[in-house]
Amino acid sequence: MIMIGLALWAVAAADSLMAQADGANMSYTQCLFAASREAQGAGLPAAEFERRLAARCLTEERELEAVSARIFALRGDRAGAAQADRMTREARRGMVENYRRILEIEPQIEALAKTCRARPEACR
Repeated sequence: MIMIGLALWAVAAADSLMAQADGANMSYTQCLFAASREAQGAGLPAAEFERRLAARCLTEERELEAVSARIFALRGDRAGAAQADRMTREARRGMVENYRRILEIEPQIEALAKTCRARPEACR
């Protein structure tokens, strides 16, 4: 009976950690996207966005890394903290790459929008 109780407790603890991770991931992702929207609104060049992003979302990042490291450790990953750190660094790097791509294609999008306003039938 004790083994069943321990197994149920372990499942509940894992579910709770996953819920915490989901919430932390959402907070971190929302923060990164908010920073990107603000930078786009301000017309920042990619290098400036990257510089400013380095100082943003640090609390959300730490929370996500902490809960992720615990999950990785429960799964037997001895390098859970390093994996969690790598995960958040990749998210930041991806946000900067996407920002750069948006800046690159923005003139094409604006030209298409101008064409569609002038000739809506061409854009259907």
